Amino acid sequence: MLDLRKKASLDSEGRHRESIEPRKDGSGLVVVTYNWCDRSTWYQQSERKTGHLLTVKNNLIFESGISNWIDLTHGRIYREDLVAAPYEVKIYNDGVQLAERAPFADSGGDFVVDYRTGEVTFAEMPSGPVTADFSHENGSLFTIKPSEGKRLWIEDSEVQFSTDIDIKDTIHFQAFAYNPQGPPVPKIPVSLPTTYKTAGDFVDEARGAYPQVPAFGGNSGRGLSQPHLVFPFKYLQLKELFYSYGLEIRVWLENDNEFGGERATATFYCSSHSES
Repeated sequence: MLDLRKKASLDSEGRHRESIEPRKDGSGLVVVTYNWCDRSTWYQQSERKTGHLLTVKNNLIFESGISNWIDLTHGRIYREDLVAAPYEVKIYNDGVQLAERAPFADSGGDFVVDYRTGEVTFAEMPSGPVTADFSHENGSLFTIKPSEGKRLWIEDSEVQFSTDIDIKDTIHFQAFAYNPQGPPVPKIPVSLPTTYKTAGDFVDEARGAYPQVPAFGGNSGRGLSQPHLVFPFKYLQLKELFYSYGLEIRVWLENDNEFGGERATATFYCSSHSES
């Protein structure tokens, strides 16, 4: 994120001038939520299964009986590689780890995963028992918080919706922190929630709307199949989160009801600074 600030000066004739220059302190950080249209991206509350036995469904397809495996490999969310490691899917045939087909490839690898259904299709019939290590969705809560010893400035945000969006739940945004009158855990609300029940709530609060982003990128799984609407939120006051206070922003769907459509996300434009 390029953060620009104004710098005032006087020219040789004493006239006031302003120039735009990048911020010199802190580090830029862009935080993007899950896709509320895709439970396989809801990773923060997910549950981990290890050594889970898969059973034959038919031919080369094995099933787990658990849907919505977390997929942080195939470009479902922004910069997934930064958080992917603890959620990696591992498949074993008689204790020997197999190789998943590379993302977006049409062939290769020992197996492919249907992350929605929790089913695995093999290139060849396994010769022994098949087990899996994987994480599966267990709630829509998404948390934005500073790293240890840091304070996080949230300066702007926006929401993105594909035009085929079907909003099926209420979205809450709320700040939490340590309880100053008691034990630090669990954290307590320190503000009223900002609640969005309808599409109109986003329109009412947004500071306008950007031009519609057209569908583009092709049909390889890397493109957008639907046009997208983008609504910017320009904060009048900086939102500052301190690690030492346990301050964080939580975003969640009231009933964990997945939206219909291709895509629904929120983006927060931040900078990270030392608390000291």
